[in-house]
Amino acid sequence: MSVLKVISTFLLAVSFLSFTLAISDTYIIHMDSSAMPKAFSSHHSWYLSMLSSISEDSSTSKHLYTYTNAINGFSATLTLSELETLKISFGYISFKRDVPLKARTTHTSQFLGLSSTSGAWTAPNKAEDVIC
Repeated sequence: MSVLKVISTFLLAVSFLSFTLAISDTYIIHMDSSAMPKAFSSHHSWYLSMLSSISEDSSTSKHLYTYTNAINGFSATLTLSELETLKISFGYISFKRDVPLKARTTHTSQFLGLSSTSGAWTAPNKAEDVIC
């Protein structure tokens, strides 16, 4: 009876661990731009290639955005095991779990003295690729 209890506990732990590793979350991955292999024409294509090589299932890992201004990297939806595989990839620097943020005020534009017609930038596309 004791052996049966140990085996069932072990199987329960293994199934829980595999379920936990299969849960996807969104991460921002910081990469070393100088580590991009010359075979790739852009960082974007390098990141897509990395994601396809670590993907356990094409429906789990999903590229969301490529960052090129403040940091070099990308955001993607990954499982924990895919993230662990990515951590040992050449060029990997760090990751941050992406968390939703709540707006703390609805009066920021008034406080900053912005008008509804011109905003913060007067020229078109001035705020392109800016993370707010």
